[in-house]
Amino acid sequence: MEFKVGARTAALGLRFWDPVAAAFVGDGLRVAAYPVADPSRRVEATANPSRAWVFHKLPGLAVEHGEGDAAFWGAPPKTRSYVIEVDDAQGRFVPFQLTVDAPARGPLAWTPPAGVMLPAMPPGAVPLFSTSTRIVPQGMGVIRADLWDAAEAAPAAWAVLTATVDGLLGVRGIADAEGKVALIFPYPAPIGGGADGLTGVRLTEQEWPVVLSAGYVKAAGKAPARASLPGVLTQAAGTLWETWDDLDAAARVKLAPTTLTIAYGAELAVKTAGGKPAVLYVT
Repeated sequence: MEFKVGARTAALGLRFWDPVAAAFVGDGLRVAAYPVADPSRRVEATANPSRAWVFHKLPGLAVEHGEGDAAFWGAPPKTRSYVIEVDDAQGRFVPFQLTVDAPARGPLAWTPPAGVMLPAMPPGAVPLFSTSTRIVPQGMGVIRADLWDAAEAAPAAWAVLTATVDGLLGVRGIADAEGKVALIFPYPAPIGGGADGLTGVRLTEQEWPVVLSAGYVKAAGKAPARASLPGVLTQAAGTLWETWDDLDAAARVKLAPTTLTIAYGAELAVKTAGGKPAVLYVT
């Protein structure tokens, strides 16, 4: 696929994947780019009918008058690095940024970091992560937490929370600047007797085991305004706490793998007992 408008060749195109809707997103986003270290030269992308976000021009590049054919891409202009900022006017997705090289032929082929699983995402797509305020579609489950940095006594901004639900890996969320995170996902297959899996346990009585893990490294200085891909996905493993005591370290209890379950039709809000109310401690 080549990105062209009339006789113009686009400098860069990206496609953003919403795992909740299992679809590319072509509306509501604000996708901006600027040369690394020069945010004053910011330009914005527009979405095309294929739900790709296209930059027809980028500061410092002159590709729009190229033919965009094999000969052009055989000797393209020298690439430059750009910061891409992604915000959602509809509040569905956590704001983030990434750095890419342009020009690029066709949609940018973004690759997740080694060891990071993003199930069912089309190759080359850039993932979107739901905000804690997003409306949960009917028939889907949600795990919520307010992640709290115990060492800093502050929200664990941009921490990553990953859930294994009924043994299925890869349900992943990114906390916002206030540490709030929501993991939204389809319920696993029902468990129970009978050929249809429902004879033994009715759907409304179904429960599945949940195992949580976190990745978190406190950013130096003030928390950034956006999460940064891909680094946010490769933060060092943190520890989640079932029980916390500010004074007695021996009384603290780590969150055990066998502790949590999610029931059909009910949100799972995970909190630490003791310490600050209504938060999940992470260290």
